Amino acid sequence: MPRKKPNDLWEKKMVTLKAAKTFNVPRRALRDLSKRNKTSSSDMSTKFGRKPLLEEQMEKELEAFLLQMLKTFYGFTSKDHRMAFQLASRNGIQHLFKQGEAGRA
Repeated sequence: MPRKKPNDLWEKKMVTLKAAKTFNVPRRALRDLSKRNKTSSSDMSTKFGRKPLLEEQMEKELEAFLLQMLKTFYGFTSKDHRMAFQLASRNGIQHLFKQGEAGRA
């Protein structure tokens, strides 16, 4: 029978209890090591909160436009804050706004 590698624990192919028995290591130590050795890519793949309203490309275009406006010293007005809502409604994207305009209380 081929011996399992310690990487199997990090790749979630083996649970900590089985790894502790296989490698004759305390389970608590393996759990602490697995928390410490989590890769940033696996942490970044888990996203919390609401899903983005706009697609990534639209979001980048809107960001580029707003940054260009900021560089030309126009700044942000209350209408600029509603651009995401207008962009979503014009493109038929479902949104979570309750009223006719975003940014209104």
